[in-house]
Amino acid sequence: MPNSAGLLSRRGVVSGTDAPAVALLKKAGAIPLAVTNCSELCMWLESHNHLYGITRNPYDTRRIPGGSSGGEGSILASGGSVVGVGSDIGGSIRMPAFFNGIFGHKPTPECDLFGAVPAQVVRRLEADLGVTVQEVPLPQLRYSHHIWLDCMASPNQHGELPVPFAELMGDGSRKVWPLWELLKWLLGRSPHTLPAIGLALVDKVLGSQPSRFIGQQKEQLQVRVEQLLGSDGVLLYPPHPRVAPEHHVPVFTPFDFSYTGVFNILGLPVTQCPLGLGEQRLPLGVQVVAGKLQDRLCLAVARHLERAFGGWRDPGAP
Repeated sequence: MPNSAGLLSRRGVVSGTDAPAVALLKKAGAIPLAVTNCSELCMWLESHNHLYGITRNPYDTRRIPGGSSGGEGSILASGGSVVGVGSDIGGSIRMPAFFNGIFGHKPTPECDLFGAVPAQVVRRLEADLGVTVQEVPLPQLRYSHHIWLDCMASPNQHGELPVPFAELMGDGSRKVWPLWELLKWLLGRSPHTLPAIGLALVDKVLGSQPSRFIGQQKEQLQVRVEQLLGSDGVLLYPPHPRVAPEHHVPVFTPFDFSYTGVFNILGLPVTQCPLGLGEQRLPLGVQVVAGKLQDRLCLAVARHLERAFGGWRDPGAP
């Protein structure tokens, strides 16, 4: 199947082997149907690139389906497939799941599988399950996007620095200069999308110098959240500050991804749960976060919320 990652330079590239997740699904009896659209190099919350164009939300085609796995979210919400696979570095499964009203799960990294929450959700959990609900102040969350960016620029556990994003854009075949690409984009001559160019510029400016203060905020948040969750607690957290925005609007609010991205840095399992449709007939939803290796807990709570609020709704229904 095609393996372009939304890059024009990878047009016609076909995978020679299955990724582990795909191989496991095939072994379990799944039949791959297609590779769906994504943002350029899977690093933006709109699924748009110069190779396959723009992907639309089945509930309102003027709006985005999210990203980076927005094509997958769109086809699943439309009933074109029953299950999909995506990446999730900063919310690339959970944002499309939210915008398209379907389930999405980001597992604990160590698993072998390789704002405000609506008050009725909390009340329902109290009434149906008898759980103890507590509103918890987590002031470190105000630094969510700083924490994500700081960790992305830091060396990994082996001491290796991350590959510069501009180098990934070149796909190993050419040098990409972000400022030059921005000038070309303004003239309509760049093969890259504006979000990818912007990310390359941010990456170049930030470099790989971690902030001591942000590192401290991350550690404090990690300890606090893990203490709160333990082995039997869940955190309900909004996936985004608003329902699916219209196309190209996210470029003006680029850090909204931090509502999902912060949990990648904390290494916690998260299930994005659909909660039916709102007044604009656009999907509503909530993130259910659990402690490390407690994936079964956030999945179980999400399943209960599905029963209580209706879960997925057919975008074509009157």
